[in-house]
Amino acid sequence: MLAVISGNEFANSFQAKLINIASDCGSAAEVSRISALELDDSTRRREIDGFKPDVFLSIRRNGGTKMSSGQLVDVIYDVRLVDIQSKRIVWRAAVTFYRGGTIIPSTDRGAALAVDITNKMKEDHIFRTCEVIKAKS
Repeated sequence: MLAVISGNEFANSFQAKLINIASDCGSAAEVSRISALELDDSTRRREIDGFKPDVFLSIRRNGGTKMSSGQLVDVIYDVRLVDIQSKRIVWRAAVTFYRGGTIIPSTDRGAALAVDITNKMKEDHIFRTCEVIKAKS
């Protein structure tokens, strides 16, 4: 599985947690981050060709709610799992993420997003060999 997401501290935490969860579920994963302004996707194609995944997980911010200060209250992510061979979307989800807001560090929020997305994949039987991770109270 190859996943794409953008950001920095948040994204690094997301990346580490996603790779860990995928490994725990019996899959190998590699993550590639792109800028929202990136126009040339040839770099992504080379990464995919090098990693040779069966599927490609695309995660894109697709909306959300901002406070008047500009801080995000929640973010809606469009998550798509694409079969590399057929180039077809085999699974899709809209994941609304709001856990923790700015109260918890961005590293914890990045990991929480990875948990939320992979939990949705587990609930939909994409990952079948591992259990849903319960949210921390």
